[in-house]
Amino acid sequence: SASEHKAEPYFDVAPCGAFIVLDKFKIKEKMTGGGILLPDTLAEKAGAFRVVAAGPGFVDASTGKRMPMSVKVGDYVLVDVGRVVNCAYAGQECLLCLDSDVYGVITFRKDPSQTPS
Repeated sequence: SASEHKAEPYFDVAPCGAFIVLDKFKIKEKMTGGGILLPDTLAEKAGAFRVVAAGPGFVDASTGKRMPMSVKVGDYVLVDVGRVVNCAYAGQECLLCLDSDVYGVITFRKDPSQTPS
């Protein structure tokens, strides 16, 4: 049906400043690879995603120096899902958020693509 058709994005967003682009990969378990069990209340507010692009970092207004990002492309991160917006990147549907919206970087004990459903 027409309501199920998703329009192709007609532009891509490249992250600036302290913004990062995330793909919609989701962890299927409620425990991070570092062994942190996510309580249901956090699982409702946070999601795990893979960083596919990152801006150069923000410029500190008091010093004029660029502050480095806390994440890099390829990292899996736990993010406040209430603070992300949909965007397109490299022709794919992705999410955009600030580096400061990342709760932490996830370390898996096994390959995340092998995580059971």
